Amino acid sequence: MRKIGMDELRQKQMEVLDYVAALCDENGIRYWIEGGTLLGAIRHKGYIPWDDDIDIAMLREDYTRFRKEFPEKSRDPKFVFRCAEDDKTWHLPFGKVMNTETLFLQDGHDLGINIDIFPMDDAPDDDALMDKMYRKRDRLKVLNAAQQNTGKPSGNVLRRAAVYCIRLVLRCFPDYYFIRKIAKNAVKYDGKGYENLGHFTAESKMKHLSKHAVDETIEVPFEDRTYKAPKGYDAWLRSCFGDYMQLPPEKDRKRHTYEAFVKEADEVGHG
Repeated sequence: MRKIGMDELRQKQMEVLDYVAALCDENGIRYWIEGGTLLGAIRHKGYIPWDDDIDIAMLREDYTRFRKEFPEKSRDPKFVFRCAEDDKTWHLPFGKVMNTETLFLQDGHDLGINIDIFPMDDAPDDDALMDKMYRKRDRLKVLNAAQQNTGKPSGNVLRRAAVYCIRLVLRCFPDYYFIRKIAKNAVKYDGKGYENLGHFTAESKMKHLSKHAVDETIEVPFEDRTYKAPKGYDAWLRSCFGDYMQLPPEKDRKRHTYEAFVKEADEVGHG
């Protein structure tokens, strides 16, 4: 395997995005760049300088179509899609398309270089109900982290004993059980006539974002290409980031920790 740096990693990520975008366009599946990728497109015309991933989003009905149709419609075996709904060993409440001819090591997981695909779900108008949804998501994430953590706990004897007891109880549940609960909880308000969207499988706590913000998409520049973005991207970005054109303080410009590789020809296999 050959280790690669940031520039080549980004090129490989954009190859995945190009493939997904073309597949969606061919099959009438709506998508748009979102999160830090959308922010980068609008503020920097490409990647945020300290960012190293790509995010896209879909309405839940399109996300469901994508995950069900990908195995049949995808024509290139090196690209695979994984998500919690279809894979009990998957460690995230959202999906990824990855390039299996590459290796991406992050947070203890061996993946191919990939892009994130987030489903967007119907959300209640009431702030208290929205907060309840986000609190439940965050609690489930904490439980999953505790279940998966195998490191030695710190603190005195009583604290260490308590941590071990909690882990013992949590390991009565199947691996990534709490991730699947997050995915299931996200659809609670789908199909109930609400006009807002919620980001219940990601880190965001956006509120008051109307579905109409994504009724139409436009092409926006990203590096040397263009991709679809919500025509109402200003409302989207303000809901996620506030004054999004203002650069964050230096201390908040955090990079992820990872290693990325391209496999040699004799290491490639698509199962």
